[in-house]
Amino acid sequence: MRPTLSRLSRQLAAPLTAALSHLAPTPHELAQRNPLAAAWQPDPDDAYCPRCGAPAGPHTVTPDGCPRCIHTKPHYQRLTRLGLYHEPLADWIKQLKFAKQWRWADHLGRLLADRLPPPPPGHKPLVIPIPMHRLRRIHRGFNQAELLAHAVAKRRRWPMLQPLRRTRHTRPQSSLPPSTRLTNLNNATACRPVDLAGHAVYLIDDVKTTGATLNTAARLLKHANAPLIHAAVLAIADPTGQRFETITPPATPTTNREILKPHPSNLKPQ
Repeated sequence: MRPTLSRLSRQLAAPLTAALSHLAPTPHELAQRNPLAAAWQPDPDDAYCPRCGAPAGPHTVTPDGCPRCIHTKPHYQRLTRLGLYHEPLADWIKQLKFAKQWRWADHLGRLLADRLPPPPPGHKPLVIPIPMHRLRRIHRGFNQAELLAHAVAKRRRWPMLQPLRRTRHTRPQSSLPPSTRLTNLNNATACRPVDLAGHAVYLIDDVKTTGATLNTAARLLKHANAPLIHAAVLAIADPTGQRFETITPPATPTTNREILKPHPSNLKPQ
């Protein structure tokens, strides 16, 4: 088959693109040029629910989660994220995934690694990325979750393993409504024979929306005897397609005496 002109141009441009990538500004330099990005910081741990990642105010999170997730039971025990899928973080993730700005994976992966707690005593850390089907990997050229996992493992000096694999090519989760995302992953992921007993697994992905991808992977890792699974993502997106509103506790209630005190208009003259 004779190569097309577009294919030839890509082949000829690839070495030049690789060479020029070293001359391009680093993610840190790009962030400093944007006032909004320069002031951006990852959210503190107490700014969101450690179970689902949704923003939550003080005293709104219980051991069973926040009002958004209290009726769900994910297969991972905790979630860490850098922020919401809003600018400028959303733009950086898009540059990584769709503009082949791979150095964002190292930059954001190091930020994520610094937010992760150490494994509890008696547990050995192990970094595992969410897998990507080989056809999508060929199309995109890389698995962004794997690049992020490499950065996390390198930063924390933790081992990395990929026992998960995609067995079926599925539609991108981001293209589906929340109601069909779980069924889209049915029988689409498998775990190779491995014994994860004694390991604290750090499960890495770029964005969490409904949590179906993370939950499916965590369930398989639990079946491989993983006693502790800590999900870690760059950002979470609102599954309703709207911008999250922080859950805050109600205003301080009035006292019983104030509630029972009659209003002056209800008092009859003696």
